[in-house]
Amino acid sequence: MEKLYFKIRKMEVEDSSNYEISKMFGSPVFPTDFFEKNKLNDDFFLLQINLEEIKDMQNILPKEGYLYFFLNILEYPYVPKVLYTKEEITTVYDDINEVFEEMGDYHGYELVFGSDDEGHFIIGDIDPNLDLDCEIDTTGYVTLLQIDSLNLPNNICQLGEPDGWYIFLIKEDDLRDLNFKNVKFVSFGS
Repeated sequence: MEKLYFKIRKMEVEDSSNYEISKMFGSPVFPTDFFEKNKLNDDFFLLQINLEEIKDMQNILPKEGYLYFFLNILEYPYVPKVLYTKEEITTVYDDINEVFEEMGDYHGYELVFGSDDEGHFIIGDIDPNLDLDCEIDTTGYVTLLQIDSLNLPNNICQLGEPDGWYIFLIKEDDLRDLNFKNVKFVSFGS
């Protein structure tokens, strides 16, 4: 499975010109009542991927809509929540992570897809060079999202290992069916 790599760049300003782009942290955009329907009050907003931006770069995910990544960081190990919608976007959630401000800089960082390998990617086989020493049997799983914390911008919010990886795993069948209810999260050091 071909990996779609991306870089993470700090956004100078977040406004109506870039609310809908793919980004890490910052102010996500949702359909009406999406936040309430999905009970996101205790969840840390990690990423928003505008699937239209990558429609010509991959053939697994839908060509439209948004994919969101959240973590409940009040529980340990962190509990992932991945959501997909193709509903019309109506609401901007400014300062969604404000309650977690002690964790560091959580302001907007643009995702630039199709760039060289910096350790960040969506959709790909689990890297055989990583020793996923965890309690998850990874048979049948692929990587939905991988972030290399060593290649994050300075001062960015850390969610676990400061010198390791944050990985969201999904079963191949669930990915094909767009079933994100059973996604697993692994954070470990190098």
